[in-house]
Amino acid sequence: MNHKSANESDKTVHATEEVKSETVKMEPLSESEFKDRLQKAEQATRKRVYASVGAGLIPLPVIDFIALTGIQMELVQSLCKIYDVPFIKNIGKTLVTTLVGGGLPVYASPFLASLVKNIPLIGTTTGAVTLSVVGGSCTYAIGKVFTQHFESGGTLLNFDPEEMRDYFQSYYKEGEKVATEVTSK
Repeated sequence: MNHKSANESDKTVHATEEVKSETVKMEPLSESEFKDRLQKAEQATRKRVYASVGAGLIPLPVIDFIALTGIQMELVQSLCKIYDVPFIKNIGKTLVTTLVGGGLPVYASPFLASLVKNIPLIGTTTGAVTLSVVGGSCTYAIGKVFTQHFESGGTLLNFDPEEMRDYFQSYYKEGEKVATEVTSK
């Protein structure tokens, strides 16, 4: 069994190296195809922002945070599909965690908002509203950053979370407005 695992590991490393050495070679798109692809990416992001806001309303601490993380990973996978970028779950998860984790207050906020739900009386309401807005904002920023990266021909393997952190923070601020609008509906 160990021999098989090592062999499978070698195949994964080899496949990863092949993908890493290439950027996505996209055919030139017509203006309408370009707009259509951007619209699909925007729709995928918006759909996950709504889902993230909803996940914030789950009254169970930590379960809401796990749901939010799953939604964000689904968003990255969806964007990979739109841009014909190979999706590698472990790499995607690491990139999202590193990207969001770089702005520690932003990253810690969803988890802390989830834990606030444990406070009697006001905790559930305060935590739900906070996690809904923070989670939706974070999801929006993730969608925008990955869309921007994939539009430039990038892949998961050449995504640099450190380089994208400023974009993430500016999109996060944009996302706060979007998530607030969603929560007020």
